[in-house]
Amino acid sequence: MQRDVSFDLVYQVVRTSGRLLRASRRFFRPYGLSEAQFNVLNLLRLHPPGMIQRDLGDALLVDRSNVTGLVDRLEKLGWVRREATEGDRRAFRVVMTEAGAELMARVLPAYEAEVRRLVADLGAKRASRLLEELKHLDACIEVASLRLEQVEEKGGES
Repeated sequence: MQRDVSFDLVYQVVRTSGRLLRASRRFFRPYGLSEAQFNVLNLLRLHPPGMIQRDLGDALLVDRSNVTGLVDRLEKLGWVRREATEGDRRAFRVVMTEAGAELMARVLPAYEAEVRRLVADLGAKRASRLLEELKHLDACIEVASLRLEQVEEKGGES
């Protein structure tokens, strides 16, 4: 009987993700950054007017309470600030500070070089194909998760 490749696929994606996470931790440590903090700063770099904290959490795919703690730590480090938003006293816009922008100006070029080094042996063509396949896998998992949520909302009926 042939083994289902699904298990091996998920195992390999998780294993590779773990390796990338460890490599990221090693890379960011000298900068006093975590990979999650870098991801927040990178998103804010791409959105110069800043982002509503809730939207930041959605983009990072993390729980709101995790975003609050993450933004709290970044704010204490002086890399971001919260600003009140017009029309909603409960929502805050998170904006990168000048110190955060200076940090990203140092970190980003080195990070991009490190990422290129890590995947260099793939070659551009294979890397592009793999990226497309991973995007497709992500979309498949998203659809399957939504179906499961719908089943759970109906009380477990399938």
